[in-house]
Amino acid sequence: MDDNSRKRPLSLQWLSENSERVGQKLRVGSIDGDFNVRGSVHITTNNTAPTSAAEEGCRRDLFITDPSEDRTALKRKKGNRATGTCEWILETDELTAWLGQEKTSNVLWLYGNPGTGKSTMAIFLTEQLSTVFSATGGNTLAYFFCDSSFEKRKTATSVIRGLLYQLVQQHPKLLDYILPKYNERGKGLFQSFDALWAIFMAIAIDQKTGQKYCVIDALDECDRESQKILLQQFQETFHRQDAPSNVRILVTSRPYSEICEYLDEFTNKDLASFPQAKKDIDQCIEERVADLVKKKHYTVKVKE
Repeated sequence: MDDNSRKRPLSLQWLSENSERVGQKLRVGSIDGDFNVRGSVHITTNNTAPTSAAEEGCRRDLFITDPSEDRTALKRKKGNRATGTCEWILETDELTAWLGQEKTSNVLWLYGNPGTGKSTMAIFLTEQLSTVFSATGGNTLAYFFCDSSFEKRKTATSVIRGLLYQLVQQHPKLLDYILPKYNERGKGLFQSFDALWAIFMAIAIDQKTGQKYCVIDALDECDRESQKILLQQFQETFHRQDAPSNVRILVTSRPYSEICEYLDEFTNKDLASFPQAKKDIDQCIEERVADLVKKKHYTVKVKE
């Protein structure tokens, strides 16, 4: 019997029942003043609401791609998930720890060679967690699907802009962290990775909006320089003892050495090492073959 089978399963029902408790014991700093991490953002709280024109302009210029639409397109390209596959990931020690409120690694890296189901797993996780988390329940999910075929989906700034866009969509008040700098610099603000990261971290530790979970799929699809920028920032920010505990990042990618160099120090797992992953692949092949037989009217002999 493996360790996972002895662990209490992390079911969607459990997540739903405990969604308000996940992330309660947060170690966060003040959101007033400067937050310095490769840049700074100064937040001054006041009772004056920003004008709707300023908000609309900021949202419009922040937008670069809609991650939910990208997920839909990727799902259409890859086809529907085979029946019953991926669900086992919710019961693993690694995901249980990542989702839990106990002190643990902020970063979880799930890696694998081509064909091991990394993106399918990311699609499943973001869909399932979206049904459980709500903006008012203390947990917020943001995600980004990298793709080397599209300029807007393969840079470090694009990834952070995509995550910020989703966070702001779910918590409009978080625009207060962006508007001061936006009013000074305009849309040029969103071309600076350091400025975006400072804003992202300030938003991430915001106490009023609770725990943030971010899924970044196919990091290896980003250009090499963007990979390095993101990985260095993850290491610099989350390897510290005082790393903010209320932001968690899950990364999927191929096991390239340049990625392993930075993420190997965090919790990580080869998807192919899970016994259930092999069953998923077999199930997927079986369903695809059955579908082809039905559509092409193949004989039993051809099927075999």
